[in-house]
Amino acid sequence: MDLKKFKTVVDINLTGVFLTVRECAERMVNNGCKGLICLVSSTGSLGTAGQINYASTKAAMAVMPKVITAEFFRRGLSGQIRCVAVAPGYVATPMVKNMNQAALDKIVADVPIGRLIEPEEIAQLVADMFKNEAITGETYFIHGGLRLGSRG
Repeated sequence: MDLKKFKTVVDINLTGVFLTVRECAERMVNNGCKGLICLVSSTGSLGTAGQINYASTKAAMAVMPKVITAEFFRRGLSGQIRCVAVAPGYVATPMVKNMNQAALDKIVADVPIGRLIEPEEIAQLVADMFKNEAITGETYFIHGGLRLGSRG
């Protein structure tokens, strides 16, 4: 992989998230907002051959809620602002559902629950995290049991 391709993905997937979270947190602090910063990533942090750029950025995003929560705690803001991340697996979006059927069948065959994750299932998880103020500083995987080598 050439450096330009590596840096492009890092700039989008990591630098872009950092800048967005920094701006969001600053506005929440300055306006006295109470709430949840929820990063949505993917299970890419599990790693896939040929995707060192993508997997590395997703692994970095998976640790961000821990670090951001610690920063809020150090500044006395952890009772005001929380941070979590959601890492979905293969989601039944129009783009995924319209993939080549043979490729899609192969993907679903590696998901232990035997189907794609529904967008509503992700939304429900985020809603539950928002309502439960004890949830902070973690990355929650919602992928139907998917792991590299799911079949053992």
